[in-house]
Amino acid sequence: MSATIWLLPDFIGHPLCFSALVARLVGRAEARLVSYHRYWPYDGIVGLARAVAEDWHGPEPDWIVGYSFGGLVGCELASLLRERGVSPRLLLVDSRLGSADGGGATELTQLVGSDAYDQLLDKIELLAALGEVDRDCVEANLRLFPGYRPPRTLHDATLIAGRQEEGPYKSMAPWRAYLSDAGLRQVDVAHQDMLADASALEAVLSVLDSRERA
Repeated sequence: MSATIWLLPDFIGHPLCFSALVARLVGRAEARLVSYHRYWPYDGIVGLARAVAEDWHGPEPDWIVGYSFGGLVGCELASLLRERGVSPRLLLVDSRLGSADGGGATELTQLVGSDAYDQLLDKIELLAALGEVDRDCVEANLRLFPGYRPPRTLHDATLIAGRQEEGPYKSMAPWRAYLSDAGLRQVDVAHQDMLADASALEAVLSVLDSRERA
């Protein structure tokens, strides 16, 4: 692998979630770590993608990797760059689309109730206390999930799906209407562990190492 990779984080908007992956990429690729808070306030996912694209003057990306909410940003960013003659490949890491009838958390207070989400809220509070994230930005990103639908023009995309569960945002099926030619890989890993678990990281690196779409 010798590529330029843009890394788009989850709705928290801070690239800390990519720490383990970045450590594996050292000497193998140039990684651009994106923080959404650099561009806040922005007008929705499309506005965020446009700001990220306009703020880069280095090598064109070979890959756009989006984790969770970052996959939605990645869809818009890849579409925007292709309009400009740049054709990055897109890797969605356990990104989910809201169900057609809504559902799912749109406020941070709705996430309380499990150890995993309690840890997530602790992370947000710590990053906010350090001045690394704006809580208003985090809340706004969470509210953008339900109404988002990606462009139908995306190609050369791969989706790595984690453990399937019941409930809103837990099925990969909605993606097929928008990314019908997307490669699909599945790993038996919980959503919150997708960028920390060894088997999930190996799946990500395997796709990034591939010369052809998985």
